Amino acid sequence: MLQPTADGDLVGTITGLAHPFSTTRLNALLRPLGLDGIALWGHGELGGLRWDAPGERAWRVRLGPNRAELGRPGLRLRITAPPRGCTVMLENLGPDAVRVRLSAPRAVPAGLEGRPHPLAIDGGLALDAPNGALALIVSGSAPTPQADTGAGPSVALAAGARAVVAAAADLREARRRADAVSDAWQAHQRAFERHDRWLRTRLEIDDPLLATLMAHTLHAATSSEKRDDDGTFAGLAAGHGYAVPARSYFRDGYWTSQALLPFAPELVREQALLLGSGVHADGEAPSGVIHASAVGERVWASMLARDAELRRDHRQPGEWWTDHFDSPWLYALLVWDYIAWTGDRGLLQADLGDGRRVRDALRSVLHRTSVAVSSAALPEKPLNDRDWADNVFRSGSVAYDVALAYGAVKASLPALHRWEPALHAALAGWLHRAPQELLRQLWLPGAGHLAEYRRPDGSLEPHLALDSVVAVRYGMLPEPNATEHLAALCRELLTRHNRHQPYGDWGVMCAYPAYGRRNELRGKTRFPYRYHNGSDWPYLDGLLAEELLRLRHPDAGYALTRWWRVGLDHDWSAPVEYFSPPFGRGSPLQGWSSTPARAIVSGAFGIGPERTPTAPPWPDASLNGVHLQGKHLAAHASDNHLEIKRHD
Repeated sequence: MLQPTADGDLVGTITGLAHPFSTTRLNALLRPLGLDGIALWGHGELGGLRWDAPGERAWRVRLGPNRAELGRPGLRLRITAPPRGCTVMLENLGPDAVRVRLSAPRAVPAGLEGRPHPLAIDGGLALDAPNGALALIVSGSAPTPQADTGAGPSVALAAGARAVVAAAADLREARRRADAVSDAWQAHQRAFERHDRWLRTRLEIDDPLLATLMAHTLHAATSSEKRDDDGTFAGLAAGHGYAVPARSYFRDGYWTSQALLPFAPELVREQALLLGSGVHADGEAPSGVIHASAVGERVWASMLARDAELRRDHRQPGEWWTDHFDSPWLYALLVWDYIAWTGDRGLLQADLGDGRRVRDALRSVLHRTSVAVSSAALPEKPLNDRDWADNVFRSGSVAYDVALAYGAVKASLPALHRWEPALHAALAGWLHRAPQELLRQLWLPGAGHLAEYRRPDGSLEPHLALDSVVAVRYGMLPEPNATEHLAALCRELLTRHNRHQPYGDWGVMCAYPAYGRRNELRGKTRFPYRYHNGSDWPYLDGLLAEELLRLRHPDAGYALTRWWRVGLDHDWSAPVEYFSPPFGRGSPLQGWSSTPARAIVSGAFGIGPERTPTAPPWPDASLNGVHLQGKHLAAHASDNHLEIKRHD
């Protein structure tokens, strides 16, 4: 069981270590005996790093973002990864030497020939693979002679010695990058420490659970930034397993941006430009935009050639999962959220690289929306699995999708009045009618909440879905209904209140009870309490927590932190994608699981566009370095009083 500390670290003695590392170019997962799945963004998995540490598997650990200290009798290791680049730094703090080696990846990506092979090089080791290379360079002491244990060459890392592992497109570049970090170790360590300190000090509070939640969720957001080898922005990654073909999603990117806007809005601007290129002239948009390297293109082409089902779902070049229902509105919301936070209307005129500007992409989305609502009172989703709940064949009026459309139109109307008055008039009329139509179609008076969706035949999926909280977020529900809906979300989906679900107090369910029609489900969601059918999704928890914090609701703290506490109890050292007691967790360090950080900023402190700053519901707390409309702010709360000043 991991315990949080006030300085943002997680400590404990554990055996199930699975601590993720993520930089702008590299992903890896720290295990008890090494780094697994070292992947280069755009190239895929290149291999791993192993160390020989016989004996029991338990380690004393101190974990932080891109940082770990592991201890056993006679052995202590420190592993760090600077946030920018493609290297991991390893120190043997002693007293015993440890032998290390590079290991081959689990498989060579499709479409590539050859096999990876480890080899000895001057000063260390290397692994040459068809999709890239790893280099390990030892410094700080002379490496002992390399030995081949049957699993490839290895080298002893003496007490006090250091090693750098670098990933690159080829062996020569990997060696150059490893040497560069090894030769300037202190400079790279200082760069790491500056970023680490930045993460720890955005929220200063004498509450270890909140302190670690803020540092680690903000790390999940900032570490989603990916770059090409030349430094070009390559998108916000959804999480750990998306390196080939490299892609960036509309939904994940939008929700990840909510934590980035107060602290790193420049990344949101770059994301808007990257995703804008994926918006079609008719306003359609895919699930994500593929931003592949040359190697990634070969792998992706081979994957498509081998899989007819994959070709059916990915019909356009450069697109991941063609024609997603919610993506156009998420794009519009992304652009307007960025402008509201920064005041930078210049984004509207920014070039998307195909002769269009961001403004043109927005107009396409709004025209598509106008067509959708001209033939139906609410936008009607086709019978497919193409919105965020992509294991569910939702159709008709879906509360989540309708609310996104409402929010996108509401944010766009002031500009649309100048751009196209006729389109403005049509959408303004719909915006006026839509809330009552939502209530007419989806409100369940006896239950006091929205149904999840109404099918075209008029039948309902009546259960309560947490994604419907966006109807409150974007102001689509009238105030009395919004209050009643939030009360129902707390009563039915917070497991500490719902005694009908069998697993006790474990978090916030995304839906309850289970879906009524099994033929509308596929994959993991076919099982109650799994995936979209009742798991806890921290990104949705953050959205709920923000609304509850704004109201100072007694369940706000539970929605904000329960998922994090449960994760630490299971030795999960980073925000996970989703989890539930009978089925475990999804992937670690998921970008959109950072929304609780935004809940702290805008829900607890009331800082954001059209928000009124207020003292948070904690005795003493400081929020530092928030960007808002050209200002850089710090907020300090004490004795129910909030002081806001410029942050240097």
